[in-house]
Amino acid sequence: MSDTVPGPRENLGSDSPPKALIKPRSKFPVVWLVPLVAAAIAAWLVLDTVTSRGPEITILFEDGIGIKDDADIRYRGVKVGTVTSIGLNDDLTKVVVTARLKASARNLAEEGSKFWIVRPEISLTRVSGLSTIASGSYLAAEPDPSTNKKATQFVGLKTAPIAEVDDKSLIIELHSPTLASVRPGDPVLFREVTVGKITQARLNDDGTNVKIFASISPKYAHLVREHTVFWNASGVDFNLKDLFNASVDFQSVEAILAGGVAFANPPDPGDTVKNGTNFRLHPDQPTELLLQINHPPGLVILLFAEKLGAISTGDPIYYREFEVGTIQDIRLAQNAATVEIRALIYPSYQDLIRDNTVFWNASGLDAHFGIFSGVSIDVESLRSLVGGGIALATPPKDGNPVNAGHRFNLYPKPQEEWHNWAPQITLPATDYDQISPSANEGSTSASGSGSAGTAQAADDGEASDSANVAPEAANVAPAAPPIPTAITLPASNLGPSTETLRDHLIDLGFSDIEKIDKKGNYFYVTAYWLDQEVSLEVDAKAGKIRQLKESN
Repeated sequence: MSDTVPGPRENLGSDSPPKALIKPRSKFPVVWLVPLVAAAIAAWLVLDTVTSRGPEITILFEDGIGIKDDADIRYRGVKVGTVTSIGLNDDLTKVVVTARLKASARNLAEEGSKFWIVRPEISLTRVSGLSTIASGSYLAAEPDPSTNKKATQFVGLKTAPIAEVDDKSLIIELHSPTLASVRPGDPVLFREVTVGKITQARLNDDGTNVKIFASISPKYAHLVREHTVFWNASGVDFNLKDLFNASVDFQSVEAILAGGVAFANPPDPGDTVKNGTNFRLHPDQPTELLLQINHPPGLVILLFAEKLGAISTGDPIYYREFEVGTIQDIRLAQNAATVEIRALIYPSYQDLIRDNTVFWNASGLDAHFGIFSGVSIDVESLRSLVGGGIALATPPKDGNPVNAGHRFNLYPKPQEEWHNWAPQITLPATDYDQISPSANEGSTSASGSGSAGTAQAADDGEASDSANVAPEAANVAPAAPPIPTAITLPASNLGPSTETLRDHLIDLGFSDIEKIDKKGNYFYVTAYWLDQEVSLEVDAKAGKIRQLKESN
């Protein structure tokens, strides 16, 4: 028997169990990958939240009506933040809104930024914020690019700010006793075209007037001159005094809905103005200015009455109940003893006016009561009864044509004989006269040639003479009235001002007064008489007008 220890193979027999093979364990278990990935995702989410989060700000408002937690903060319609909480300050006088801005909107957290609440607003003058009816109110924001100083506390605005104006815009001040319906943001209109806007309105220092600031676009700034007239163009003006000519006046649909201010320039507008120039804001459209702008042709005369009665600007002037003119302006005379009425007679009828023409107040109703005669009522016409007006009559002879500025008395009522006057005055032909059958027949009769035509004229006698003469006379245009040589100016140690002289020249019928130079008691004027430019020398002390030259 051998003492040799058997080897491994020798110990393996068919009945021996297999020997296990042992391999080394892995250094990092795979199961730990799951929590590590989850932790990485969480860290990324936290980092993204932190990096996308902007600063927290607080805004103080007078009230928080309509604002709720999670309300949006928007800039140019894009969400840039969210309201996180709403509360009150310590003394309960303000609403404190806390909000978180997005990182992309962190520039809103700088001094000068503006915040306001956008709510639905519906009124007679404006409609805004209708989108908030469905989505709810939100905060609107607007940054101030002029500053880079960080800030986290702001005072909210009561209303949306007015858009910034161009640095080159013309800024003017309008003064009015009341604000009326003018509001910041309203348009400024010239010939119903928007040329600017109202930027601000506030009381003056002593509280006696309202200052309204207007911005005129640079390309329209040249339209505002020294004598420019501004008026409140808001609302609608109803004129129902004359039932035959009832009217509704308004500047534009924009002015009705949103209010506004309009302006216009007189014939002599003056020079352009600088920033800060003050103007008066008239409550309504000035009629006298429109008359100057339109330059109506015709004969301008002055009527003087002890009292005005029912006469007003724009009333008609009647001849035989036919309208031949209109009232341009009404004011107290300089001596305050009478009322001065400036009247315009239309060009076709100015030959009716002679130095002995009489005028009377045709407004109203004149009733007479008598025991035996009963009741009699005098009325010029239904139109004059309802709408007011002035009537005129001219005697049949002994009257001379008058110049512009001639003065007449206005009588309270007519004398009976005035209604019977029938002067023989030939008025200038009109287009209708040229095409009327009678005019054609007259021209045909006059076109006859040779002895036959002469014989026919002889047989007709006086009738033929009048038929031949009338068309010829009708085609003769009336002579242009001469330039006035006299003017009545107020006495003063310093003499009249250029504005006073301009008003008196307009009263005399001059228009487009381009220049007035004063040298002592003399004024040198460039203006228009009818359609012709004239140069005048006015002696203010002597009250004389002398024409220097004519310009074709």
